[in-house]
Amino acid sequence: MLNPHAHINFPIKSFNETK
Repeated sequence: MLNPHAHINFPIKSFNETK
């Protein structure tokens, strides 16, 4: 858990690709 921002970006990127 070094980059908490990256973890939040992970689901966001997947969500955008799912649309």
